[in-house]
Order: sequence, then C-alpha cells, then structure tokens
Amino acid sequence: MQLVRKEARNFYFGFLLLPPRKREGIYALYAFFRYIDDAVDLAPPRDFSSLRERLLRILDLCPPLTKEEQAIGRALAWARERFGIPKQVLLEVVDGVLLDLDKTRYQTFEELLPYLYGVASAVGLACLEVFGYRDPRARDLGIRLGYAMQLTNILRDVREDYLRGRIYLPEREWRAYGVREEDFRQTTTPPRLRCFLRDFARRPRKYFAEAAPLWQLLSRDAAACPLALALIYQDLLRRMEEADFEVFEKRHSVPVMRKIFLMARARCQFLV
Repeated sequence: MQLVRKEARNFYFGFLLLPPRKREGIYALYAFFRYIDDAVDLAPPRDFSSLRERLLRILDLCPPLTKEEQAIGRALAWARERFGIPKQVLLEVVDGVLLDLDKTRYQTFEELLPYLYGVASAVGLACLEVFGYRDPRARDLGIRLGYAMQLTNILRDVREDYLRGRIYLPEREWRAYGVREEDFRQTTTPPRLRCFLRDFARRPRKYFAEAAPLWQLLSRDAAACPLALALIYQDLLRRMEEADFEVFEKRHSVPVMRKIFLMARARCQFLV
C-alpha cells in the first residue's frame, strides 16, 4: 500500500473505495506493473529480450529472483488465483511497457493504439477481473477507459516525456499544425502546439464518454473505484483545458481535497 500511496496518487484514492480483499488484489497488480515500469526506465535501450525474460520469471515465480521480485511474484500469484486474472493480459502489459525500450516516436494515432492498449487498457482488463463484472461488454468499455486515461497522461506529460527522449503524440498530426520538434524544447508551450493539444484532447473526451456505461456492468462493491478514477482524470483534463494547455510551465494535478470530493461523489452513486 505504501508503494501505491507514494507512486500513484490518483490511483491510491480510487483504490481506497474497494473492499479489503479486492484492494489487496489491486495492490498486487499495481506492484507488478510499477516494477515493470521502473525496470524499463532503468534498462539499457533495446534490452528487450533479457528484461522480458526477467519479468516472466516474476510472473511464473521461477528463480533466480531477488527478495523484492519474490514478494511481488507471490502477491501476484495469490491475486491471479483468487480473481482468475489471465496470464495473457499480464503479458500484454509487459509487452506494452517494453515498447518504450525501442520506440520513441509514433507517426499516426493508429500506430499509437497498441501502446495505449498495452500500458493502460490491458492494465484495466486485469483490474476488471478483480473488480468483478456481469457482462462481457465491460471489457470493451474498460479498453476505452484505458485509452482515455493514458491519453490524458500523455497530454499532461508532453514536455517531461520529450526530455526523456519520447514523443507519444502522433508526429504526422502535430506537424500538420506547423509544430516542429524544437517546439518541445521550449519552457512555455508554443501557441501552435497548444492549438494541436486542444484538438487532440477531443480523443480522451470521446473515450471517457464511450466508457461511461462501464460502472453499471461492474460488481457494486467495486464500481465506485474505477468511476472515481475516471472522474479524477476527467477533472485533470478539464484543468489542462482551462489553462489552455500550458503544460510546459507546470505539471497539472488534481488537489487532494478535490479528489476526496470526487471519491465521495463516486461512492454515493452506489449507496442506494
């Protein structure tokens, strides 16, 4: 739980709405996903196969493993057995995050979609097994929610990602607005890039709207959690819109009290 509180402040607030056993399952998933993300950040470029093998050892609890990896693997094994989380969806997360090792640019939105699926939607599909759902349509809606949330992250982190050598925004699209790569080096967001970001934000808004029926398909004891996360991320997107997408001068976030309010709002929808 300490890891979630420290590293995923938006997720931490949503996870508090889960009953204890489901919360433990989500924490186990998050520890594995966080480990993958950190491992990729520390790995040499193109070190794909050796890192993937290491991550699969954690997933299968195959030695050699460090004490940290053993703890993550055991917790993950418990969650997989308890909630029936398919191994395949966890492999999709691994392969999605590993894309960062050898891909730093995306030419089109269609080319970006597999990355969005791997790092966000597949994560959501694993979480759906913990939440519980009564209609298979929940999976498609969960994929759309993942797209919406990851695109919101991309909008917020444009300059931070660039400084790490990555541009997730589709290059053909931003170049059509007259944006040049040197614009990403500025300390304030250039007007032409703001114009592009304003239009690009229509995509996460659309995916949030399409994912809206999801909550009614989930187990009532868990539905407030993903709803709260969606509300927090929509609020983050709104704050960037109100700042006219000045995302270089500050990293936008949702204040703690606002998150608590949105949590309460989500919870109230499932009290009756």
